[in-house]
Amino acid sequence: MVPTTSGVGGVLSVSFSHRGLLYGLRTATTTEFEIFGPTPAQSDTDYAFLVGKFSGRRHSFNSVAAGVALVHSVRRGELLEGGYWFLGPTYERIDRVTVGLPLELRATANLVGVGLGVNLFANLNPAGSFAGLALTLQLGKLR
Repeated sequence: MVPTTSGVGGVLSVSFSHRGLLYGLRTATTTEFEIFGPTPAQSDTDYAFLVGKFSGRRHSFNSVAAGVALVHSVRRGELLEGGYWFLGPTYERIDRVTVGLPLELRATANLVGVGLGVNLFANLNPAGSFAGLALTLQLGKLR
């Protein structure tokens, strides 16, 4: 497992509740923040189905979920070309696809139909486990 360095991440998800359980589809990604290289930037992206529990009150919504995901990771291989001045070096691009265990914790403060909160997401997998923290905007019936 080769972890990515500091970078940026994001999450896009859709979820609904039925009989006390929360079901959701999510894509989450993390990528290196490298303006001038090296290339390619190392990244991890998952496409997940999650099931979990939730707690919805008048002004808050919290959930915890886990599931199964298809994960695509990009890593650097052998050096192909050295850097120039302020441009970083270019490496061989190595793409990996595997199955992972997605995890998600969400906490939201909401008004009628709109919520602001945080989302702690992770994916445990053999090609490159990753985690991130995202600020969230939730829309819809939050209870």
